[in-house]
Amino acid sequence: MIVQSLIINFTCDFNLPLGVRSTSLQLYSRIKNEFNLDHIEMCCCCIFIGLKIEDIQEKFIEKFNFYFKRKIDENTLFLVENKVIELLNFNFFFPNPYLAMYAIKHKHDLEKKVYAIKFSFDAAIKNLDRFLCLDLNQYKLIDLISHACGITKADMKLFKETKILKKDELFKLLKIK
Repeated sequence: MIVQSLIINFTCDFNLPLGVRSTSLQLYSRIKNEFNLDHIEMCCCCIFIGLKIEDIQEKFIEKFNFYFKRKIDENTLFLVENKVIELLNFNFFFPNPYLAMYAIKHKHDLEKKVYAIKFSFDAAIKNLDRFLCLDLNQYKLIDLISHACGITKADMKLFKETKILKKDELFKLLKIK
């Protein structure tokens, strides 16, 4: 859960598009067992590759160094990037559940449907963040989105395992000052 929390905190703190967050989290779930990297290196690699997949042209290596208060090895990033490309077999399709959820909200707004539970997009994003920290192979995208929009009591069991740590908690855990 540490790497996912790092990804979520970094993408929020730098106000990156939700597509980068989604791609980085999904990428992590695909490659987490393939590389022997520490939490911060894995987070940086996933975001670095996620930025490229989502066509963000900004340089982030200096931002990684500043944010994590340590030097991130550029060679490691590039080496992992090459191996990930091979591992993914050049398949860079990562569905964006945040965008799909926004489309559903927009459709509901247009149809002016009245629901017993008010749809809060911010709350739904937080719920979806938690779901994306789970093993994604066992869930369908539409199930994630529908559950994120209106969580049932049965779904709350999943949240006990998926606490997203705040930046201060993470840095204390990782012994970063």
